[in-house]
Amino acid sequence: KSIISRFVIAPTGSAKSDSLGFALVFSISHAVADGYTYYEILGMLSDDSPDAARALNPSRKQEYEMEHLSRLLSPKVLKFGASFTFIKAYLAGMFGKPPAKPLAYFVDEKKVKQTKEAHSIISTNDVVTSHFMTVC
Repeated sequence: KSIISRFVIAPTGSAKSDSLGFALVFSISHAVADGYTYYEILGMLSDDSPDAARALNPSRKQEYEMEHLSRLLSPKVLKFGASFTFIKAYLAGMFGKPPAKPLAYFVDEKKVKQTKEAHSIISTNDVVTSHFMTVC
């Protein structure tokens, strides 16, 4: 049985001090609420809340996601998400084909240092990138 939302009242301070109080800890599953909804509910529980508990609008603006993505991503990247290559790789992953194996290389610090000394102003990133692009 999954817990969708939880409120916990936790004591703060101690009985020995005059600062005995409590904290309300609130959590909610991302399956039923996004960050905006979480903070709306949390705000309604606040002492300074201008409005009491109220119903939230459960309707979703379906067009918002594409509008938002088109502001953040280039048309080329958006097009890739619907491309045959992307869909093929996605489906292959769903049906158990092992993902591509990443490759990792060690950088020879001595060679990087020698290359940097041979040139006036050059960064380690410049050396590594140049080498990688030369051998590929």
